Amino acid sequence: MNQLVSVVIPAYKSAYLFDAISSVLSQTYKNLELIIVNDASPEDITSIVESFNDPRIRYYINERNIGALDLVKNWNLCLSYAQGDFFCLLCDDDMMSETFLEELLGLSTKYPQNSVFRCRVKVIDKLGKMIRIYPSSPEWISGIDYMLHLVNGWQHQTISEFLYRRDYLLSKGGFVSFPKAWCADWFSILNLVWRQGLVTSSKILMTFRDSGINISSEKKYIREKIIAQNIFTERLKGLLKNEVNREMSDIINQVRDERVNKIYFEYLGQSSWIDFLFLLINHNKKEYNIPLRCFVKAFMRKLSFTKSYKK
Repeated sequence: MNQLVSVVIPAYKSAYLFDAISSVLSQTYKNLELIIVNDASPEDITSIVESFNDPRIRYYINERNIGALDLVKNWNLCLSYAQGDFFCLLCDDDMMSETFLEELLGLSTKYPQNSVFRCRVKVIDKLGKMIRIYPSSPEWISGIDYMLHLVNGWQHQTISEFLYRRDYLLSKGGFVSFPKAWCADWFSILNLVWRQGLVTSSKILMTFRDSGINISSEKKYIREKIIAQNIFTERLKGLLKNEVNREMSDIINQVRDERVNKIYFEYLGQSSWIDFLFLLINHNKKEYNIPLRCFVKAFMRKLSFTKSYKK
């Protein structure tokens, strides 16, 4: 196989960017282009990129910061620069194992009817200490079973561990936007694998850095996250609407609703008192639609945290 792979890094944070770039350029599979898109970062991204002398690098700088308003719009802009037969999106603080491309391209040959491939993930903290490893998965799994795994918490994902056939990704409209990109990776992948299924390597080939500066680590944007969660729920219903396996659909709907209520409770527990009161006042609005019982549990949790802090 000698097909071109486009690896794209949307760059905003500089702290671990050198490691991310190095992991791409160290791949055992050499026929790749590395596209780095500086999203008008206030940090010195350019010096880091220029420290590498590799003709496979193509560097772009956005005139304005796109990701702050719509992170997924920036992902799709990155996709528009790609010329490869395959495409992957690597976050600026994650790292590929040196055989990431080789292994997943091997799976693409084994499963020519599939277009989305992934691997297992190791999660590390900002110091590089391992936190956990993502669970294993069947080598091939149907779209509806993958959804069941996600909503039950049996499986986890980021956006970095996937390899796509670029033409297929473009034919599906690229990645799907959500407020603050919350749930965007989940729904984008489900939308892509719903009919074809997903192929996964059992090998741990991606390192996700839970650095504390990821949006997933931030205890803010609570309103936007709740809105995104509700949009995600409605779009899952859309995928399940015409599903022949009604029993599986009913199970997923039940588990999803239970999970959403748990997420409401977690978000409300993390929220500022201003956001908490705002959401309580507006809980019946369509974009929020939060059951009152979630506020009662979260209120007690917030009180207990406040008392503990005062002690």
